[in-house]
Amino acid sequence: MIIALHSEKYRFNGGLGYVHRHDWGKFLPDEVPVFTGPCIDNDIHDLDVEDIGTYEVWLGDCTVEHLATGLKGVFTLVLPWIVDISQKDVLRGKSSLHVPVEGLFRVTPSRAGTPIPRCKMTFYSDLRSAEVRSDESGVSILLEDPAQFFIEVEDGITVLVERLA
Repeated sequence: MIIALHSEKYRFNGGLGYVHRHDWGKFLPDEVPVFTGPCIDNDIHDLDVEDIGTYEVWLGDCTVEHLATGLKGVFTLVLPWIVDISQKDVLRGKSSLHVPVEGLFRVTPSRAGTPIPRCKMTFYSDLRSAEVRSDESGVSILLEDPAQFFIEVEDGITVLVERLA
């Protein structure tokens, strides 16, 4: 199966897509079926999804490009994207997901103004928490607006949030 990522403003490429059932909590940890496939030009390919239902979509090491500016970066999802896969989707081997991108945000944890590489930040929402680490340069690129989360970091660390696009 292919999951087509639809966005008028962004292009997604590279890395892997991870797809699992939205009701994963009813499974034992070792029994949660996770389907993976490469993300190529706004499509996640080679997913062995055969059942209808609601699924969570995560992307790892995927590059996002803002089409209007050409700005690119490897991004992190704080919350999964949700896709409903119908019987029709299963039969034709393709489902569509409108990507709920709020913008492109650079999040930089720093100590005394110096970015911190591989810094752990925990983002909390009403429903979940997610750990995000800055890259080797001390930056994380997010597609969700960080203002909607409580961000926990070690004492003495400040977090700078910039909207890029």
